[in-house]
Amino acid sequence: MKLSKRETLIPARNVLSYLFLFLFMIGIFLGLLVLAAKIPRQWIEKNAERSAEFFYQEEEMFPLLLPPLSGSRMDHYADVILTSIAYQLKEDHPFTSVMEASYYYRSDREENENFYESVRQGYLANQQYLRYWHGSLVLLRPLLVFFPIPKIYHFHAVVLFLLLLGLCFQLIRMRELTALGAFLTSFVFVFGWLVPFSLEYTWVMLLMLICSNLMVFYISRGKKEIPFRLFFLAGMITNYLDFLTAETLTLLVPLLLWMYLGRKEERFSYRQPAKAVILWGIAYCLTWMAKWGLAALILQKNILPYISSHVAERMGGDLGIGMGRYLWGAVIRNLRCLLPFAFGDSGYVVGILLFLVGSYLIFVYRKEKVEAERIVVYAVLGGIPFLRYLVLHNHAYLHCFFTFRAQMAGIMAGIFLLAEWIDWRCLLYAHQKKRAA
Repeated sequence: MKLSKRETLIPARNVLSYLFLFLFMIGIFLGLLVLAAKIPRQWIEKNAERSAEFFYQEEEMFPLLLPPLSGSRMDHYADVILTSIAYQLKEDHPFTSVMEASYYYRSDREENENFYESVRQGYLANQQYLRYWHGSLVLLRPLLVFFPIPKIYHFHAVVLFLLLLGLCFQLIRMRELTALGAFLTSFVFVFGWLVPFSLEYTWVMLLMLICSNLMVFYISRGKKEIPFRLFFLAGMITNYLDFLTAETLTLLVPLLLWMYLGRKEERFSYRQPAKAVILWGIAYCLTWMAKWGLAALILQKNILPYISSHVAERMGGDLGIGMGRYLWGAVIRNLRCLLPFAFGDSGYVVGILLFLVGSYLIFVYRKEKVEAERIVVYAVLGGIPFLRYLVLHNHAYLHCFFTFRAQMAGIMAGIFLLAEWIDWRCLLYAHQKKRAA
């Protein structure tokens, strides 16, 4: 795993290959959206009507599936908008249609009422939503040919279960029970099993599971180097599909699995994880910029004021509270959605007890020789979601009920850190000695 001291994080000779890969994928992204827009509206009309009825009959656009646990809150408001965009795509003007990503909107109505009216009355789109790629339309619009939204939720649940099963099977076959336990624990703590019941939450979780399966398979074949192009592609596809929910999962979970599963190799170096983070971040940001550039080019208008205002809103905003409370609230509100804290006071007691037990085990059964660099990298990777909350504090504060899932990586990093720090043989010996006595 150790890189040569002379080797830079991203050698210049590789920049051109990544550039070609980036341009190729941008072409694929745009082409797939155009193909989705070319699906005739009459093919999805029936299921669009059923979907509109389903959303219209809902009393709450942000339902709690497990009240009063805030982490179980779904975002059907965003689902309505996405489905409405899928319905409004124009097959006769596919390029402008996919760039604008428009839907029917009236300020005096709820979004489910707007969608219902647009389907029943044939109202045309009048509100654009161009700041995102909305790449999930490539999946959603073909699915609407066959299923309404409730059945799409169930379809996603099956796909998620199969991907989760595949990952568990691989880790069991490799006898990596700690990694399996870390993944499943973190998945449960972020209410991962409820993700398929909101389109907005689904895409990043499915992509994270796909990347994790590929990473574990890659490692099981005896590979030692990080597959950097996997992280570059993951950054691009995350931006393409996601609605700014828990985007860092597609970076951190596969990377943490690589670090832990490769722990038996030669001396660890931070350089490979750092390179993976940089490549993912570059790919993510450039893909967003490519969407804005294509939108300006195809629509022939200046979209910079629109984009800059939305970026400023997510990083700043104004809720009438001080910056200190703003930043603190962005972190605490996300923690409160997480198990066990979502249970309130009793959950806080459980969380504190878990922390005290972990601290006790580290203090009493700490290894004589700990690989400090690996510990530091685990801590840094686990802290990235909190850095994201602080940078995009307005977004994290208001949308904590889905951004909190980024902490799945923090939980995994914490478990791996304990596994790295504690001398389990000493702990087992102490337990056996106590039983014998």
